[in-house]
Amino acid sequence: MSDQAQDKPRFDYSNYSRKEQKAIQMLQMRLQRLGAKLDDAASLDDAAFDALMGQFDAMVYDIERRALAQVAYVPRDWLVGDAPEGLTCQDDHWWDWLRADKLEELKAAAAEARQPESVSGN
Repeated sequence: MSDQAQDKPRFDYSNYSRKEQKAIQMLQMRLQRLGAKLDDAASLDDAAFDALMGQFDAMVYDIERRALAQVAYVPRDWLVGDAPEGLTCQDDHWWDWLRADKLEELKAAAAEARQPESVSGN
């Protein structure tokens, strides 16, 4: 993310396999199922609720980590102002520093990068 000259995110799909895609889909299904349990959270005691929230947080992190692993670069101005200097897309939880208003733009750029005419360079 130190390359200030870049104004668009870059992606690397060279290691994104069908197996990884399927793993993300399975996690999303499990997350939906867990979400249904949380719909009835009012009937849970604190320990049960905390346990479910721990599972929920872990699944969300795993989905984010897997889905964002193909991001190779985002411009520094896409990060919040207090993001650590030298932060790269290879750092754990880098996306926590992504400006919320850039998430949809990042998704659109990722979709564009997956287009057949773009993939040859990725």
